[in-house]
Amino acid sequence: MLTNIRVLIAACQELNIDFKFLHSSHNFVQLKINSHPYLFANYTTPFNSEVNAAICKDKGLTYELLKNKVRIPKTISFLSPFCKEKYQKYSDRFMQSYYTTIRVEEIYFDSKR
Repeated sequence: MLTNIRVLIAACQELNIDFKFLHSSHNFVQLKINSHPYLFANYTTPFNSEVNAAICKDKGLTYELLKNKVRIPKTISFLSPFCKEKYQKYSDRFMQSYYTTIRVEEIYFDSKR
């Protein structure tokens, strides 16, 4: 059993919260609080959705979300020119809306503004 799950179970026992193991490894657990199920699997929790994880991993998304709320350095999103062909349309769309042509020096210079 992972340490975070062990601590979760100890807290459930201390607070009399119903839980059950959904896998023999004991690393997949369901809690019930006010009849609402919460699933914990390995190191993931029900409190962070995939969209939250995507925002945390992508500086461009984080910038767009926070730019009018907190002081944050200007950030430029980009897609690697070496991405899979099926994603190239997104790179092309970005390039058309941001620059006609772009060089690494321009990205570096613009990110310092």
